[in-house]
Amino acid sequence: MTGTAVASPRQTRRYDEETIETALTVTALCGGNTRHAVRRLKEQGIDVPSSTLAAWKDRQHAARYAVIRDERAAEIQRRVAVAQEDVALKAAQITSKLLDRLDKEALEIPIRDLAGAVRNVATTGGIGSDKLMTLRERPLPAPTAGRDVAEILRALTAMGVVQEIGNTPAPAITDAEVVEEGVATL
Repeated sequence: MTGTAVASPRQTRRYDEETIETALTVTALCGGNTRHAVRRLKEQGIDVPSSTLAAWKDRQHAARYAVIRDERAAEIQRRVAVAQEDVALKAAQITSKLLDRLDKEALEIPIRDLAGAVRNVATTGGIGSDKLMTLRERPLPAPTAGRDVAEILRALTAMGVVQEIGNTPAPAITDAEVVEEGVATL
């Protein structure tokens, strides 16, 4: 059985490869937080100090740790999504409480403080919701185009970016063509 010796002021402990693998996996699932990983490992009957986990993660077994993180990326992403969802929900609850307070105490609180508080908490909730959608792979719908191609062409022509030649569409400009004086001809 191969293992890694870890020196401590009191004693040197040896860990088998299975324990190291389990500890690195739990550390990865805890987002690299070794103190949190120690608590999870103790629940499984595995006692590894946080400093040892940090040394394994950052130096002694850094390559294996990176592989484990890659292999467990989907699970880690799901855990991050759950945590972000909790943050977004809490921010929404706080926003609601602050709005209630603002409503009740609007005449007593200086207006300069109220707007900042609402904005900051609402921003936190918005960022959390935005990240949640990304992490849950539910992107927000893309806005529909507000202008059609003809309108965009008219605007570009008015800005001098393109020149229209009669009503005949010009061939598309290729990467190899040179545009004189920064104006494309259509």
